[in-house]
Amino acid sequence: MKIKNPLAVNQERLYPIQSVLKDLAAQENCDGEPYDQMQLAAEYINGLELLLKELQNLLISWQKKTPSYAEIEKRDKLLEKMNALLT
Repeated sequence: MKIKNPLAVNQERLYPIQSVLKDLAAQENCDGEPYDQMQLAAEYINGLELLLKELQNLLISWQKKTPSYAEIEKRDKLLEKMNALLT
């Protein structure tokens, strides 16, 4: 997801939400738990996006052929990781 970054020079450009969160949290005098949580949220989003991309690549490969048992197990493990992150 991309949003406008209030700290950016170009206010019309959209930036990945995790980079905006990190920019806001990294400002001078922005210490404390809320800003730490913004950093954690950005890292969490990065992790989810990596898992989602890996799962998408796996599913795309399945469109070309029938998945093997090992590939199905890999998908199940990815889904477990995603579920663990979401709970």
